[in-house]
Amino acid sequence: MMQHLKAVSLVLIVFCFSLICISCNKEDQFTDLQNYIKQLKTSDSHSANTPIPEITLPTPAQYQADLLRSPFEAPPESTSKANAIKTNPLQAYPINMLRFIGTLTKGNTTYGFIITPDNLIYQVEEGDLIGERGNKVISIYPDKMNIMEEQKNAIYGSKPIQRIITLQLEDAP
Repeated sequence: MMQHLKAVSLVLIVFCFSLICISCNKEDQFTDLQNYIKQLKTSDSHSANTPIPEITLPTPAQYQADLLRSPFEAPPESTSKANAIKTNPLQAYPINMLRFIGTLTKGNTTYGFIITPDNLIYQVEEGDLIGERGNKVISIYPDKMNIMEEQKNAIYGSKPIQRIITLQLEDAP
């Protein structure tokens, strides 16, 4: 039994020694990497003789203050506020998807707050357009908001039918 144990240990020692010799003899495992680095060092593509591209300077512009408006003043309005059509994100939603959640009065103006299905809150005032059909906010009260909706009349040539939609105050989410 002792001889059997000695034979097994001798085989293990020889096996370990051969593994060490084989692993130490792998000097050529990085030769391809070393050859690539030598090639890069000798190539002309990275040489210091490459000319630097010429930088072009921008042409200076003359500022003529007497011909232009002051940059600190608002530009003049081209159309009156009553004729201007505002577009806002609330025109992307149908009226039944919008919820009225509160008001704020500042001076003589009352603002209403509308929440959309994606939980974004928007401020509106009388005259603003909301809803897919371009409905107009006509009045804002602390507990409700009235919106005018115009629908086409089924009878040819007649005026559109106007109806008032009321959004009641709801709790915020």
